[in-house]
Amino acid sequence: MCRPESPITTSNKALRELQEWLREMRNRTGLGYRALSVRAGCHATTLQRAASGDTVPKLQTVLSYARACDASPEETTSVEARPL
Repeated sequence: MCRPESPITTSNKALRELQEWLREMRNRTGLGYRALSVRAGCHATTLQRAASGDTVPKLQTVLSYARACDASPEETTSVEARPL
């Protein structure tokens, strides 16, 4: 069972929406960060930080995260178009 995530505390609306979307995508897969990291090809901590809301994640990390969550091409394109 996965540990509950900390609340998102950023005041940046666009960043908050991105983090909420990332968390929703991961919850949809039912995977923990370790299992997701195998699919994404990056470290679990990198994915966890991307969804934390503490910092703006790199675009490549977000795209790897989305692909690992089986995001549709439309969902991935919408992420790329979001201003932060």
